Amino acid sequence: MMRLPVGWMLAAMLLTSLDASAQGIDVRLVIDVSGSMKSGDPQYLREDVLNHLVEMLPAGSRAGVWIFGSTANMIVPHGVIDEGWRRAARAARSHIGSTALRTNLDAALTTAAWDAADVSTGASSGVAADWDRHIVLVTDGRVDLADDPSINAAQRRSIETDLLPRLRAAHIRLDCLALSGDADLDFLKELAAATHGYAGRADTVAGVREYLARAIAGSAGPPKEQSEEGSFVVTEGSGEVTVLAEPSEDAFALITPAGERIDASARADGTRWHTADGVLLVTITSPASGSWRFSPASAHVRAWSRLGIDIRPNDAAEAPSLTLALTDAGAPIDEPHLSSLIVVEANLKTLYGTEALTVAQVDGAALTYSVSLGSMRLTADDEVTVRLVGKTFERTRTYTEAVAHPIDVDLRDAGDGNAAAMVRVNIADMDPTSLRVLGSTRNAGGRVKLVVGAKQADGAWLVAIPGLDKKVDIALKILFNSLDNKGIEVESDPISLDLPLLKNQRIGLGAAGHVVVDPIRPPPPVVEAQADIAPDLASAQLEQATAEAIVVADAAVDPVHPVDVGRTLAMWEWIAMGVIGFACAGLLVWRFLRTRSALPSRPLDAALDAYRAALTAAGAKPSGAVVA
Repeated sequence: MMRLPVGWMLAAMLLTSLDASAQGIDVRLVIDVSGSMKSGDPQYLREDVLNHLVEMLPAGSRAGVWIFGSTANMIVPHGVIDEGWRRAARAARSHIGSTALRTNLDAALTTAAWDAADVSTGASSGVAADWDRHIVLVTDGRVDLADDPSINAAQRRSIETDLLPRLRAAHIRLDCLALSGDADLDFLKELAAATHGYAGRADTVAGVREYLARAIAGSAGPPKEQSEEGSFVVTEGSGEVTVLAEPSEDAFALITPAGERIDASARADGTRWHTADGVLLVTITSPASGSWRFSPASAHVRAWSRLGIDIRPNDAAEAPSLTLALTDAGAPIDEPHLSSLIVVEANLKTLYGTEALTVAQVDGAALTYSVSLGSMRLTADDEVTVRLVGKTFERTRTYTEAVAHPIDVDLRDAGDGNAAAMVRVNIADMDPTSLRVLGSTRNAGGRVKLVVGAKQADGAWLVAIPGLDKKVDIALKILFNSLDNKGIEVESDPISLDLPLLKNQRIGLGAAGHVVVDPIRPPPPVVEAQADIAPDLASAQLEQATAEAIVVADAAVDPVHPVDVGRTLAMWEWIAMGVIGFACAGLLVWRFLRTRSALPSRPLDAALDAYRAALTAAGAKPSGAVVA
């Protein structure tokens, strides 16, 4: 029997339940298009949110779509869903970008909740109050009304103390969706909880589908980890489930959905147990989905089926660093007992080698850690690999810095000697609907191939690069209008490629099309041990030189190479030095003679000028001998 993913199952259940009362569903989709969504939605999943909502809501229900930055704008009018509404919603995807300068969350929510009841008068307008009304907010939770932090903090307080009570009184649920670990998920959870809504995070298209199914179906959240009956739920497709228990004196056991009993004395395959200080930790590989029970029912149990590591830059730290957190389904885990059962290590891989990084636990946060990067910021070529080792489970994640340039070009192999360039334009004042990208390639024979780019679903433009030869030069032309309707054309520097591409490459371009060179760590100088030095002494000198090289690299100072004055000069070097010396002497002699001859020539020049002027006045021409 084929097993469907949980997202499809939930969506099917949703459609079945809504068809019976299609008139009662009203959804207002509010999408953040501020500049911070470049990191808040790195996979461009906001378009997928709109796509799935268009397909998920049945005909006869109501919906509308807004985007917001400093202001809120309706891009799909609120109305009854039919084929015309769906066509308008699909066409509106081109308005979803990350170009707005500010984030006015209060204005966005107030605009979408135009029909909220006036608590003081009890009046209401628009949609009937008995409809199941949802505001689905897709944002990173950043309130950025002004540069002054106090103004932003004041708006957050206003939302919490004024707007949310009005939504709750009008029975309008606020569901909040984050699309990356960069979002302020705690703030979004507070917003949703105040209206009995659902806050969640999705990093994939399947995750978006599952979130919408749960939110619109009226679920107040994902399946509970624990219930009063001594059970927890393992969702479909979970690779592992980890259970933390504080058992009583009775032996602790797990009972699978099929009724199989698992305990420390009769361990099943793929089950790992660890007991320390009265705490039991057990991890089960490939667990059956469904409701699991545990015995005794009085035991305090926590269960996690989607453990992961969240990594984000720590911009608040004085020196470059990263913040790590153990998460379940993207949400941070708050369980102090786990901190003594796990070890975290991190390594930095650069173009010049791999080094271990210092990891320290953050004060007041049991499962949050800080990783020091030294004095150098990460570049696009650097990788940080984090390994979290627990007593019964292990997680590894690699982090790369998302360096965003005005124009990013990802070069990829396309097979058969061809390549492709994925072009993203990150210019804030660009009208995304006007963007066009062209490409041209030239090989050694001078042949030129012009290619028109194709817009992708995530907002990037794909330019095909035909394999004309083993070596080709490509040039990109980016055309768009600014927000004030000024036409702008950017031509890139030539980019040389060896085809076929053996490794994907990423190139940054400035707003004028010039290649942006990221700073990289300087390589340590090569140190060779001299043959006439004892091996132990040579090894000691090598270690000292390596340590000094690391200090130089951390200080971002290029090493100074001394000149070897004892080396014998080659013949060509002597000849060159002689030629330069004679040239300098000749220049000095010419300068001297010119200076000496300048003063006597001045009276002669004046006399000749007077003579020419007199002849001209008399109508005669000077003789060639005199003039010469």
